[in-house]
Amino acid sequence: MFNKTEISEQNNQHEQLKIREKIEIVLRKLQTLKNESSELISQCQELKKLRSEHKGKVCSKCGYAIESGHEITFRDSAGTQTCYYHKECFEQLLIS
Repeated sequence: MFNKTEISEQNNQHEQLKIREKIEIVLRKLQTLKNESSELISQCQELKKLRSEHKGKVCSKCGYAIESGHEITFRDSAGTQTCYYHKECFEQLLIS
């Protein structure tokens, strides 16, 4: 038969094992999130590169080129054009 200290030690070991398993799960989730965020950063950099190479107007919401006459233009207080939107993308922004 087990005495109280042996039972207590077994319980402590069991609790420590549970805690380790939880920590390992959290660390795996964290690594997955880090990988996903790295991928998103990479995609954003690619999009910025494409936008800077593109000579036409690019929608600030979806990132695709805008045909002339189908854009909504935003200007700052000095009148400088700051960004463009497709009419449909701008309408979606107003709705949301």
